[in-house]
Amino acid sequence: MQYLTIWKSRYRIFKRSKTRAACLTRIRDIGLDSAKASLGCILSNWKKKEKKRTTCYLVLLQQFLGERREIESLLKSAIWTLLKHQNLAISALEFLPKELFPQLFLSAFRFECTDTLKAIVQVWPFPTLPLGTLTDKFCPCMTSLEAVLDGIDLLLAQEVCPRRCKLEILDFCHSGDQFWNQWCDIPIRWVRDLKPPLSVGSCRKGHTSVLLEVAVDLTVNDGPLWEVESHVLDWAKGRKDIHLCCRKITFMDTPLFIIWLNDIKLTCVLEVEVYLWLSSFNPVLLTPILDKMKNLRRLIFTTQPPIRMTMEEQQQFMPPFSEQFLLLNSLRELYMDSTIFLKENLDKVLWCLKTNLETLFITNCTLLIQDMTQMSRCPNLNQLKKLSLHGTCLRLFSTPLQVLLENCASTLQDLDLGVCGLQDSDMEEILPGLKLCSQLRVLKLQENCLSMATLVQVVCHLAELPHLMLEIYPAPLESYSSPGKLHQRTFDLLCADMTNVLRDLGKPRSIFLHINFCRWYGQSMLHKCEATFSSVSE
Repeated sequence: MQYLTIWKSRYRIFKRSKTRAACLTRIRDIGLDSAKASLGCILSNWKKKEKKRTTCYLVLLQQFLGERREIESLLKSAIWTLLKHQNLAISALEFLPKELFPQLFLSAFRFECTDTLKAIVQVWPFPTLPLGTLTDKFCPCMTSLEAVLDGIDLLLAQEVCPRRCKLEILDFCHSGDQFWNQWCDIPIRWVRDLKPPLSVGSCRKGHTSVLLEVAVDLTVNDGPLWEVESHVLDWAKGRKDIHLCCRKITFMDTPLFIIWLNDIKLTCVLEVEVYLWLSSFNPVLLTPILDKMKNLRRLIFTTQPPIRMTMEEQQQFMPPFSEQFLLLNSLRELYMDSTIFLKENLDKVLWCLKTNLETLFITNCTLLIQDMTQMSRCPNLNQLKKLSLHGTCLRLFSTPLQVLLENCASTLQDLDLGVCGLQDSDMEEILPGLKLCSQLRVLKLQENCLSMATLVQVVCHLAELPHLMLEIYPAPLESYSSPGKLHQRTFDLLCADMTNVLRDLGKPRSIFLHINFCRWYGQSMLHKCEATFSSVSE
């Protein structure tokens, strides 16, 4: 209890002064590393009229760095003291600062302090309690999970909700990393193919008797559900005071689709990911499920193809597959990866769309010229914000690609044409369409066969795009002495030339050149070319 009292006293002093609090908030916003780096900038721009404010900032920064280390040490000591004496922790929850709750909960969950967990969830001071990340990170976790659910039962059984409790959503989705990173410095997991989480609100509207929303992501395959998923579903099933909201379903196989979905309200589903094992997948089984997903916004298909698929098999597969899209009135994002049956059949999918897409990914596919022509003519692709054709050969398809870029030029923000087999002639043809994309922020052209002259032409023509932040280009063809073998000296000279080009354009800008050392083992590197300008003050 001594550590807790000291921490609370320091915390109150730390927040007392308005000026001090404002400066410290600024330091936290920009981060400690940036704050340290800004010291030199502040001193170099010293002005008499700002002397008082700047002095205050410097002093507070030094104090903040020292006090933060001291506070963090006291915080850890307080947490350990509370966990060793669970009765003390429970009695202190009413007076505990809000900022202490995430770290205390995290430690209690990890070390299975069941009594503390039951008490914490009943006075949780945040609207959401994200558990999906924790059930992945701390495994096995069933003892702690059962303690949390028991605490929720006790909370819902109370006629009057505790004053401090703000809990509205018990979140078992795998999107809570940001919360734990903010409060407990837990690193955010980086997954290459991870899609950004969809922005969602509460689904409790219209459910007057519901006291709590439980959000889950489900993975359905030919075996039983994961232990945590199964336990949560059994706990929430049939309860009128809980609204079970499934936001994402991943289908790994088809035979048991219907069995696991009897207790799920499919109108809450926002995202569906389907792994197509073409040797066994029957798209007809998916129809009654998608028909009930009235709010589905993201649909992902990933194909695990058999050795071969005849044209006759493709013709039999496509009609029921494309008809799925006639059911989706809220679809905004479509991802199709390695879908070999799209060749000569893309029009059957695109013309079944009933909404304007904001995101379209057709990656690692084989398309023909007529497929690209149909894409350029589809009216539902005229408002795209994100377009990726990564890994899809677009050699000699530059004319329909240019038309597609012109159609969505006013909205397109992210464009990925990496590994598309583009050559100098193709880039020259689509460049007029690229120049029209006034909202473009991200451009990826890595692993295409482009010469230095073409790269300079592209960089110069796109210099006027106001929002372009990330540009990834392939290393020039002249950089390689043979396929996959980089000539380092030549590459360094070309990088210096590119830096001079950027400097001549007259504004700060950086681009990345992608070097692919080994196509078989995926070894690659990004080299940064940057032009910076120092501000001159009179």
